[in-house]
Order: sequence, then structure tokens, then C-alpha cells
Amino acid sequence: MILRGLSRVPVQWDKRMLDLALALKDSFWDEKFNIMWGNSNYKVLSSVHSDFGHSQKCLWFIMMTAEHLNDKELFKWAYTRAMRMIPLAWLPRRLFHNVTDGDIGTWAFDRNDAGASNSGHVWWVYAELSQTAAFMSVSNPSIASAVTSKAYAAYMNLFLDVDSPQKGVFHWKDYLTHETLFAKAHVWKNGFHEAEKALVASISSAALQEQELRLYYAPKNNSPSSDEFYPGFFKGTIAKKETFGNDTDMLANHTKVAIDWSELRNTDSHPDPLCLGVSCSGNGICFKGDCLCLHGWTGPKCDVNPCEKHLTITTSKRNCDTCTVSFKLNPSTIVPHPISKVMLAGSFSNWSAVEMDLEQHDESSDSLYSELYPTDSFYHGFSSSKKYSVDIDIPNGQHHTYKFVLDDSTWTYDKCNPDAVLDGLITADGVESNDLNSKFYVSCPPSGPTCELAKEVRDEMHSQAIEEKVEERQHVEGKEGVDSGTVV
Repeated sequence: MILRGLSRVPVQWDKRMLDLALALKDSFWDEKFNIMWGNSNYKVLSSVHSDFGHSQKCLWFIMMTAEHLNDKELFKWAYTRAMRMIPLAWLPRRLFHNVTDGDIGTWAFDRNDAGASNSGHVWWVYAELSQTAAFMSVSNPSIASAVTSKAYAAYMNLFLDVDSPQKGVFHWKDYLTHETLFAKAHVWKNGFHEAEKALVASISSAALQEQELRLYYAPKNNSPSSDEFYPGFFKGTIAKKETFGNDTDMLANHTKVAIDWSELRNTDSHPDPLCLGVSCSGNGICFKGDCLCLHGWTGPKCDVNPCEKHLTITTSKRNCDTCTVSFKLNPSTIVPHPISKVMLAGSFSNWSAVEMDLEQHDESSDSLYSELYPTDSFYHGFSSSKKYSVDIDIPNGQHHTYKFVLDDSTWTYDKCNPDAVLDGLITADGVESNDLNSKFYVSCPPSGPTCELAKEVRDEMHSQAIEEKVEERQHVEGKEGVDSGTVV
């Protein structure tokens, strides 16, 4: 794609690009697992290079090739599968409590053999996934507000060397300890890779804001392609062009050119025209005109917060000295894959897990997920609207901690509860765990006719007991006065 304008035989070059795109589609793509295998002869989810970043960038390459060759069907094929990738790779907000703030979120790295998404600590995962999302955002701005803008914020917060920003970004950073590893520059991470990410970010941002953008070129004098320019991996209209003389030995026999690009775009035919002008409130991405909500958000515009009423405390109907604590969980606030069982464990149950019930919900809200992940997909059943709940009676006035248990294996704190403490556990390596327990205080007032009657009875009995004690005291004092001859 980068060299497409330099070929002396464009037809032959285009054929090679198409051959590569079709090889990726036919030999490496797996429809069931929604993955581009790193090795077509070793199809294991946890295998090297079978990750989200490589998969999504391959789909991006196929989209660009299809656009260059005006192959609308191939573009649509890659675009749809890249849309499938986003909900699986874009991890929920606050998944790592000390990584990002607010609505930032994080990209996943790869998947384990069970299909669960693993967190990523590597800069190029952000580069490849964010570049593809940015490219798609130009024609589908809902992706920009829900994902791309937050991914770039996470990239700046996590990988940029704040002490030496002019010296590039870190290659690897531990999300929990913030420890950095490996050199900033090496064979697979150099100025070209970082410049490519910055270039895509600049062009897509200008396109989304409908602004002109100046880019600089240095074509070789008298070359066949010296008058053929592209705005990176995008398309655009030349609004202004300036040439400058050569003043460096490095650019000998080259002419410096500055071009102001307008009408920047990723395609001349919208891949999803029904999404033009559709907003998903920054919590979902538009697909075929409707909002595909992420991370537990629901509603036609993804504006119903999954954390509303996630934990409520009311007076128990069975015991006025006990509170009923209602726990609710939408699993997609925690993990981006199907969950079939949710349990609750806490100090109130001596950490014995209790199964939570799947609430009835409007299955029509899952229609987009069902379309993206049909019955033959490994991710069939993935949804942003399913909720589980359970009511637990707990004595009033107590402090407790708790966790959710997903599919009998994943123990996690409540992402909707901002109050949390370190769980104090020691890992198998003898290191103190950085994981959290959610915490809450049980407090509820007496309410309802039964509790009010009980309160009145208690108050009346208490008042009667006081009167009896006063009378008894007066009787004792009167008797003592008579015995001593004192007239009372």
C-alpha cells in the first residue's frame, strides 16, 4: 500500500496486492473465532501472532486494497469483520483500577485457549488496533467517539514517556505496576512505526473535523511517479501545492513538496450508509444504522448506564433488623465474551459463592450481536444487555467486601462500585496480589407497616418498662421514708 504509487507496472502491482489480500482472507482468516491466524498450519487461539493487533491490521490492509481496486464486496467483507473485532478487543472501562481514569478503556492483546481476551501491555497492539479504528472512524464517527478517542488517550497515558516525550514511547508497560521493559527502539519498533501511527491519527482527526491538513513529500526528480501523491493511506483533494528547492545532501535529486489536503476520506463509497449521522452516545458503535452498545450500555442510543441500581439496599421484609442487599451485574462490563454463569461471593457468606439469576430482558436488543456473532461463531451469545441478580439478607450496620465469579473461574471486583480495597491475597509466586475486593456498608431504615408496627410495639414496651421502673423506684423511696419516721 505504501509503495503503490512507485510501481513502474501498476497493473502488476495491483494484482500482487489483491493476491495478498485474498490469501489472508482465504487461508488465514477464521470465521468461527474471528481471528487471523499467525500460522495457517497451527490454528491455536493462544499461538504467537494470532492476536487482535495483527488480525485487525490485516483486515485494514484488505479494506485499503479493496478501496484502491474499487472492489466494494471485498471492502464490505473486511469492514464487517473488523466491526466484529472491536467489541471483542475493546476492554471495559476501569478493568484495571490504577491504569486509566474515567472513560478511557484499554485494548486487549490476544485470547487464551478458552477464548477470553487477555489484557495487552505492548505499544504496537495499540498502534495496530487504533490505526484500524481511526481509518474506520472517518466514515463511521460513532467509532471515534466510543473507541478511537479513548484509545488514543490511553496510549498517551500509558506509553508516552512523560519525562522525555521527544524520545518516543515505551515498548511494554505493566498495567498494574507501571513497570517498563525492553528498549524504546528496535527492529520491530522504530521511527517508521511510530510515525505511521502519528500520521494516521493526524489524517483521521483532520478528516473527522473536516479540516485541511498539510503533508510533506520529497519525490525523486523526473521519476514516473513524481506527480502522484496520496494523503497516506487515505484519499483527498489537493487544495494547495507548493514546491521548494533542495537544501540538504540527504535529499539530493529530490524536490520538496508541501500539499494542503481537503476532503480527506477513507473511501469513495460509504461501507455502511445507514450509519451516516447516527450517534451512539459515545458508548456504542453504529452498524447497519443501529447502535451496537459496548460494555453493558443499553438503549437504542446506548445511553442507559449499566451501573444504575447495580447495588441497592432496602429493609428486609422478613426481618426489620436485616437489610436486603440487591446485587446486579451485566457481565459485559467486565469481559468481552459470552458468559453462561455468574456467582457472588463475599465476607457476608464467608466467601461461599451463591449463583445469581439471569434476568428477563428484551432479546431484540441482542439482534445486532446475533448478526455479528451467528450460531456458528465461537462468540454466539455475547451480549451487552444480559443482567444477573441476586438478593442477600445481611444484618444492618455491617461492613462487607465481595466479588463476582464468572463461569466458575474468573473472580473479579464490581466495576460499577468505586469503593474497593486490595484483597490481601498472596499469589502462587509469593507476591501480594494487586486484585481488589469491592466493599459496601449495610444501612437501611425501618419501613413498611410491619416494621412500623414492630417499632411502635418496641417503643411502647420500652416506654412501659420505664414507667414500671419509675413506679418501683417511687415505691421503694416511699417505704424508706415511712420506716425512718419521715413524713412524705
